[in-house]
Amino acid sequence: MPEAQKTLDRLQTLGLTNHQARTYVALLGLGESGATEVARVALLPRPNTYDALNALTARGACTLLPGRPRKYRPSPPKEWLIPLGKNLLEEAEGAAEALSQVETLVSTSTQMHGWQPIAAQLKQGLQIAQEHLLIDAPHSSLSRWEGPIRATSRRGVEVAILCRGGILPFQPLSGWVVLETEELGSSESCWVVDQEWALRYSGTGKAARGRCLLDSAFSAELGRGILGQISMLGDWESSSPHYRALRRLYSEATRS
Repeated sequence: MPEAQKTLDRLQTLGLTNHQARTYVALLGLGESGATEVARVALLPRPNTYDALNALTARGACTLLPGRPRKYRPSPPKEWLIPLGKNLLEEAEGAAEALSQVETLVSTSTQMHGWQPIAAQLKQGLQIAQEHLLIDAPHSSLSRWEGPIRATSRRGVEVAILCRGGILPFQPLSGWVVLETEELGSSESCWVVDQEWALRYSGTGKAARGRCLLDSAFSAELGRGILGQISMLGDWESSSPHYRALRRLYSEATRS
């Protein structure tokens, strides 16, 4: 197998997608470059290259430089790959420990039928939040939660919302990370609190179905997924408060 392909395979083993791996290798060879140059060397369409660069920026693999046209600077491999490998090892050890206690995992998952028990669980989750509230939900499902989300935020809890299918139906408070996308994706709503508690649900009324997870490993993985989606779909300057808040939240989620 050619050495270049081995390098791409190693990067994918560490959690990068094929596009992200090819983009990073191309950027590392070019040095400070724009997406067009990187796309040409990586042999990728430019939209895919932008997505990969956004994801790499969130991982700390590169930096979006200020000014126009946009240019990216690659981070030295050892600065971000070695910590990434350590995090993966810690996650593997944590998963092994969790899977050795299957009965505990099962007992921390609660299935719910109908909207009332789902709403009650969600209110309880918002009340116990101390650090982070991460939400990935259709915009139509968020309007009823304006008051509870604001109250949670005013206690000092950081809020990040991926609002799908339309505009957030209420004004966010200062400091929130909010990304609105026309892409609806799944009709399921996912809420994560402090990387410890998570609730996923879909449907309304008696037809609503939900699952509450009181397990840190699964909840943290869901939280990283929400932040990763916000990072990939977002288009913020590296100097913006939203970008800095997202990087901090992602870093904390990765350490969880």
